[in-house]
Amino acid sequence: MKILFVGLGSIGQRHLVNAKKIFKGSEFYALRIKNKNLLIKNTKASKIKDLGKFYKIKIVKDYKAALKIKPNLTFICNPSSKHLGDAIKFAETGSNLFIEKPLGRSKKLEKQLIKIIKRKKIITMVGYQTRFHPLVMKLKKIIKNNSYGKIVYANLNYLTFLPHHHKYENYENSYAAQRNLGGGVIDGLIHEIDLITHFFGLPYKQNAIKNNSGLLKINCEDSFSSLMKFNVKKNIFDVFLRLSYVQSKEERKISILFEKALIKVCLVKNDMKIYSNKNFLKKRIKIKIDRNKLFVDQLEYLKKCLVLKKNPPTSLLSNQKTQKLFLDLVR
Repeated sequence: MKILFVGLGSIGQRHLVNAKKIFKGSEFYALRIKNKNLLIKNTKASKIKDLGKFYKIKIVKDYKAALKIKPNLTFICNPSSKHLGDAIKFAETGSNLFIEKPLGRSKKLEKQLIKIIKRKKIITMVGYQTRFHPLVMKLKKIIKNNSYGKIVYANLNYLTFLPHHHKYENYENSYAAQRNLGGGVIDGLIHEIDLITHFFGLPYKQNAIKNNSGLLKINCEDSFSSLMKFNVKKNIFDVFLRLSYVQSKEERKISILFEKALIKVCLVKNDMKIYSNKNFLKKRIKIKIDRNKLFVDQLEYLKKCLVLKKNPPTSLLSNQKTQKLFLDLVR
């Protein structure tokens, strides 16, 4: 199998390390135009002489050479604004695709890519690894099984501080801070939008507020909130979403009130608390999890899908709800 990486920044290197363990015996390539030899490991970066030699992969320096490889699987891990355009290039060769989130904001390019995927029968996966978190999977099962009755309302908060994300670089130069590269808090923290469609489907109505507080030196929104209304099997409920790049104390929580219980999940502390409707703690689940395991499990699942020639739930074809909601919210 030939596996090509387009982009070897922080997320590209993470996927490469995991892919080399999962897709053993494959030939690995990387398209590197700027060719920065920056080794990124455990949120730290160091200059090395040759990143290609370090990872034992073959380097190509332009798209023409990369397309000639005709990879069986291409990882699109460059800035968000290039995801759809580059995915189209390699889809035309018949390559299966792993595309880092978010896909991008172009409906035209998305439709073009979907046509190619259907015509070429390509397997795709978008990088929504949060779905593989054990507590997210448990919460999904609770909702699906109607374990605590109907949903009354839900809140999802992902509040973080952009300068803390990649401490080895000046956040002002990161793609997340630049609108033309696909930056902004809605794009960068799209995992929560994916969780909303994963849990509840699509809202029939939503109101959104975007804001640039001026606290960071970025030219796109750093704060976002949305109130969404859902109708699931004739049960009408609200979901409130808040995203932020300007809160120094990290907070990532999901709270759902059901008829018979309140469930609170913290994805920072990795715990779930289930309260009765009389406000006493019925159950607490706390887990220890290596964050990288979510990425590993994601690629293991992709490998199975490639063998079975079956698109995963997070493929472009199976998961168009997330992209639709994302585009509705960024309008």
